Amino acid sequence: MMIRRSQLVDRSRVQYFHVVSRIVDRRLRLGDAEKNFFVSLIKRQEGFSGVEVMGYCVMGNHFHLLLRVPLRPVVIAEAEIWRRVRHIYSRTRVEEFEAMVREWRESGDDLRVREFFDRLRARMYDLSSFVREVKLRFSKWYNRENDRTGTLWEERFRSVVIEGREGALMTVLAYLDLNPVRAGIVVEPGGYRWSQYGEAMAGGRRARRRMAEIVSGRGPMISWEQARAHYRELLMERGGNPEESPAVRDGDKFQENQRDNAASGKLMEKLSRGVRLSRPEILRLKVRYFSHAVAIGSGEFIREVSIRIRGSTGMESEQEKAGKQRRLAGHAFRHGEWGGLRSLRNLRVRVFGAPEANQGG
Repeated sequence: MMIRRSQLVDRSRVQYFHVVSRIVDRRLRLGDAEKNFFVSLIKRQEGFSGVEVMGYCVMGNHFHLLLRVPLRPVVIAEAEIWRRVRHIYSRTRVEEFEAMVREWRESGDDLRVREFFDRLRARMYDLSSFVREVKLRFSKWYNRENDRTGTLWEERFRSVVIEGREGALMTVLAYLDLNPVRAGIVVEPGGYRWSQYGEAMAGGRRARRRMAEIVSGRGPMISWEQARAHYRELLMERGGNPEESPAVRDGDKFQENQRDNAASGKLMEKLSRGVRLSRPEILRLKVRYFSHAVAIGSGEFIREVSIRIRGSTGMESEQEKAGKQRRLAGHAFRHGEWGGLRSLRNLRVRVFGAPEANQGG
């Protein structure tokens, strides 16, 4: 069954999505300058859009985002729209917009004024608009900087809707933050600058606040220190600060990749013997659930998503309803202690992808 992204969107509630997109041909085009620009871009887009970046990891040939899409306010006043457009447009461009709106008002063309603001409002609190604009703005900047033309991204983007509880969100966030470790770029995730965790470990207040929100879940807000201690257990992190989590030097990358591949091989060997891995262990592998599951969460959450996609159960016998309810609850994550996580799509084969090659730190 082909599921469209629009079928996963529910504008009546706050939603979370894991988004991933890759460079065309998967070439390593993103160096330090490109990653710095991309991170600044997603933060500026957040300021305009209202879609919140709860986690991110920018690699050499792809990026991951964990996004929260809040409810769209009933009213977004013009003053608020002008404040937001300044996040993504230059001062000159904003002044051009203001002059254009003044001219329309002076000529009595209220329809064009209303359409102008409605178009801007429609781009806010919208998952597809957020990701599309980030990718488009980055592509234009990258092509200009590198004197190139043509497409930069391999495909539109993949997205998986995530249940908004701490177990599901923390697991997805940890998977994102462990990307550079799986790729052999850093020894510990806190040593990678272009991720939410790396930013938090470097003292970023916004990143620390967002991580504390996720770890706190639906309970009282906890401190960054408490959140970090709890989160480190999931990461199996040894170091206590970025200095203890150094980047792997260029000359050591091959050796580090060899060690990572050996560690991954040991974990795969345990799986082949039917051993169930702990969640911190299994997150050290490349797991396709996070990009192909369509939806991730508890059975109740997967059932809600399934019903929204396929419609209600209708007029059926109790036995038929019970059978359908079981099917709608999705499929348990396999091969490890996942804390009850389930997926909408049943990955019958290849739960684990190929080992990560070095992807450019």
